[in-house]
Amino acid sequence: MKNFKKLFAGVAIVAMLATAVPTTVLGSASYSDELQGAYDYAYDNGVTTQSSIDTANMYGSLTRVAMAKMMANYAMEVLGQTPDTTKACDFADVSDALNTQYDNGVTNACQLGLMGVGINAFNPNGIVTRAQFGTVLSRALYGDEYNVDTNPYYAEHLAALKDAGVMNNISNPDAAEVRGYVMLMMQRASGDTTPAVCQTPENVLSCSLGLDTCPAECADTTVVKAGTLGLSSVGVDYTSIPKAGLVNFGSIKFTSDGSEITVNSVKIKNAGLATLDSATRVFFEKNGVRISGKASFTNNVATVTFTTPLVVKSSETIDVTLLLSGSAGDEYQFNSTDVSSSAQDVNGSWSSPSLRAANYSVLSVAFTATANALNPKVDSAKLVELGQLNLTKSSSSKAIIVKAITLNNS
Repeated sequence: MKNFKKLFAGVAIVAMLATAVPTTVLGSASYSDELQGAYDYAYDNGVTTQSSIDTANMYGSLTRVAMAKMMANYAMEVLGQTPDTTKACDFADVSDALNTQYDNGVTNACQLGLMGVGINAFNPNGIVTRAQFGTVLSRALYGDEYNVDTNPYYAEHLAALKDAGVMNNISNPDAAEVRGYVMLMMQRASGDTTPAVCQTPENVLSCSLGLDTCPAECADTTVVKAGTLGLSSVGVDYTSIPKAGLVNFGSIKFTSDGSEITVNSVKIKNAGLATLDSATRVFFEKNGVRISGKASFTNNVATVTFTTPLVVKSSETIDVTLLLSGSAGDEYQFNSTDVSSSAQDVNGSWSSPSLRAANYSVLSVAFTATANALNPKVDSAKLVELGQLNLTKSSSSKAIIVKAITLNNS
């Protein structure tokens, strides 16, 4: 009997250990729904460029140069931040080749104020700890708010992330960070996931009944749906587009029935004949400013998430822009398949016109000032000349002179 108990205990220990061993050790793919969702989020938003979760090394550790790439992409693509290119970010231990290999991540992370600030050596191959990652993520989310002079340096950063429900475990700050958990915490910070504690049967029941036993972080995850959101299409006045570059595929017009409705994301489906390149991205713009992450297509569907939820009180119109890399003759068309919003009902849908790629590309144009209006004059139409520019095409030495830039002074 004693031997049987020992054998049973040994089997139980082996089983427990097996559940904790990473997939790469067991030799077969095994990812929780939570990690699969984190990978999908990271790939859709350009945080990782690995086109399969099996090649994303979800259980692996992270080097500083890899984290720089991921965090810079997250800050720019998801949070809409822009690097300060006036900052000199050169490190003796980071070659141009290495920086280029990682999408200029070291320079971008430094110029965004996330990593490498005030140091001479970047240590690109150093293994990232939870304290280091938490500090960088906190800077991306909160700026300098928790860059306080404390010992240890990371204490305020990690505490803020734990309070926000982004980082659940801060008890071992020196532990090597895990790539999959990095993606998961970015997803949590963007509000695109429900904390695991909220998904237990006990908490689902207590929160649905409004009981006091519902955890605080779960109480706010239940959104009361109200109002009706309408979708309609606004087309374009062309049928031919460049085979590569940024292309506007029309606009989505959102309308509400008088309720204030928030729109979180829209799923865009490829409905055309063209096969999309892996570098294809879709995003939303308003008045020429990007207001969403750049989403990639998986199985011909991309989930475009607004950087800040779009608020529709009456009507809002946004542009749908795609970054394409195709061939002449390719035919493109897209439509909406699902909208994540606070609306009780969603009526209508969006569909782009069918556009065909032609055998021409978008040219770069250089702008140089030729004159300044030092003594501007206001004419009868209240137009003011501010200056003059040269527009020089990259493939030609000729310059197109814009004689005046005017503003209506009414």
